[in-house]
Amino acid sequence: MGTKLAQDMANAAHWLASLQQAETGGWGEYEGSHANVLNTAEAVLALLDSGCYASDEAVRRGADYLAHSQLGPGTDAGPPNEGGWARRVAGEQGGERHLPDTIRSSFALLAVYRAGRTMELPYVSKGLDWLLRTQRADGGWGYAPDRESRMFPSCMAMRALLTFQVGDHTLAGRLQTPIARGIAWLQHRRNADGSFGEQPGLVYIHTLHAILVLALARSLGFALAVAELEAGVRWTGQQAVAATQWVNEMVEICDDDLGCYTYTHVTPALYLSTFGSDLSPNDAIAKAALLVMHDAMDPVSCGFSAKRPVSWATAKSISGLAAVSRVFPAFPEREIPTGQAQGRQYLFLFLGGISVLTTIVALFGNLTSIYGSIMVLTVCACLLVYGVITEQTFLQVLVSRRKLEKRVASK
Repeated sequence: MGTKLAQDMANAAHWLASLQQAETGGWGEYEGSHANVLNTAEAVLALLDSGCYASDEAVRRGADYLAHSQLGPGTDAGPPNEGGWARRVAGEQGGERHLPDTIRSSFALLAVYRAGRTMELPYVSKGLDWLLRTQRADGGWGYAPDRESRMFPSCMAMRALLTFQVGDHTLAGRLQTPIARGIAWLQHRRNADGSFGEQPGLVYIHTLHAILVLALARSLGFALAVAELEAGVRWTGQQAVAATQWVNEMVEICDDDLGCYTYTHVTPALYLSTFGSDLSPNDAIAKAALLVMHDAMDPVSCGFSAKRPVSWATAKSISGLAAVSRVFPAFPEREIPTGQAQGRQYLFLFLGGISVLTTIVALFGNLTSIYGSIMVLTVCACLLVYGVITEQTFLQVLVSRRKLEKRVASK
């Protein structure tokens, strides 16, 4: 933890750990909100990425919460879904409905396995069985077992299976065929330009997920076209703006809107996680991603914000920072283009001339109006200084704030 970036990550991890509920051991979106599987799994993974050990109390209690939240034979989800994890929503006549969720199940499996819970534990074995059982005939996974295959749940399920294969070689024979089928499904979703997926607005984020999965599969010796993977990497490098934008994905796990939810991809963090230490300290997209993340970091709590610091944004950001903490010693400095700086010199002269003219007019008019000219000069100076520091106008800030508010996900 010797670098400034590593210390910022550690501070964020400390704040994230402080959100853990004393009663349940789980995490909600923010302090005082109900704990849930998705926020808890993401928090456990982030703490492990930040350097915590599986034996640390926060990690251990988080894994216990996930174990106790697994679907069992007595839930309303039914015996076929035993072993998965669900989104809990209010029932039509009171009580709760448990809606099996591939994304929650994949995150939960990743979290408990990385937290040291092995296949010897029945709930881990049942979780893996559920994931294998819900793979669709085409080789992909849907948001829920009865939904058509989609990129995000397929990539998350594949990440879980590949993590098991890395950590437990005794599973190699059992997982070989499901993983190979998943790889084939992903490769058939590759576009001519090297990107993956077809859902409007989600192609960039899905391409990052696909690259992450295929690179891991390749490192484990699975056969895949290296040229196709490299084409995807090149394509992401041509989409600088997309790498800095948070993206919402509607997760449709049932037919009614009540059960569906919005998952927010923190794209800058995922970009850093995907390429990690392979990035150069001079990588322009990585620098831009880090600057966006820096702007979202709350200076008081060190948590990362949507409308306020929340667990899921902080967890994803921690994982992204952890991936590049050896490459970047600190958040990069924001550079002002030379042409833009010269433009501001002319702007300063213009504002100064207007202020002088206003003062002269005031002297030949009502003397007390000098106070008005002083106010105008002060406001102009503040605007100039603000623009130099932030490289944004007030209008841009207002627009950015409106966009930021729309990022908040209903988890």
